[in-house]
Amino acid sequence: MATEIIDAHVHVACDADRFPREVARIGSSTWWDAGGGADEMQRAFAESGVRRAVIVQAVALYGYDCRCAAEVAKHHGHAFVGAIDVTAPDPVPAFDALRDAAGVRLFGVTGTEQPWLTDGRGGAIFDWAAERGTSLVATLFAHDLAALGALADAHPTVPVALDHCGFPDLAKDETPLFDLAAIPSITCKVTSHNLDRPDGADLLQRLAAAFGADRLAWGSDYPQHNTKTYAECVALALDATKAFSEEDRTRFFSTTAERMWFP
Repeated sequence: MATEIIDAHVHVACDADRFPREVARIGSSTWWDAGGGADEMQRAFAESGVRRAVIVQAVALYGYDCRCAAEVAKHHGHAFVGAIDVTAPDPVPAFDALRDAAGVRLFGVTGTEQPWLTDGRGGAIFDWAAERGTSLVATLFAHDLAALGALADAHPTVPVALDHCGFPDLAKDETPLFDLAAIPSITCKVTSHNLDRPDGADLLQRLAAAFGADRLAWGSDYPQHNTKTYAECVALALDATKAFSEEDRTRFFSTTAERMWFP
């Protein structure tokens, strides 16, 4: 494959003395115990021919202290997506600390309800993003996607990326995910979490048919997706796109991410 590969979803850990950790038990992964530092990340990229990436704030490790991700991204020429606490009484002021971010993550997979999506806080967040020209990255479970869709539909100028395709339960109900295809501002981040399953390639084909390849972006979820090496995650995605045209492959691996996070 000749086109550049941009990894739209990676995490990084930094020196614990300089960047104190605020570990929250969200899910079962503790990828940082195995390293996950910037040097390891860069080596993994070099071995797989990946030059650029989007470093996404690791909320489970650092909470909403985004300094580690911001510093590593700036040093290595990657894009940086910070995160704000959407559960705060007024989450909007936190945006001021993320002026240099390529996007802002709305992290809503804490195992509790997400009333901010419908109680006015979500609308205020989208209003701010529309005013500042900032993209949003939503990390939500499938049952919250209808509420996300309503916000996106009401704010059509705000680009929205959906982490891990909203963790769809494909055996139960795909409707919440595929309903979002009707909202042009929403892009799906298709990660190793989605592809590393028997129906992963089939899901990708159906997403491409519904959303279009220009609204899909590949992300490894490195190093959180630790059942495969980085090179294996890249190979998994390349294999899943065998049926794509070369143009659609380029969109999936490069130009969608470039448009969203490397303006």
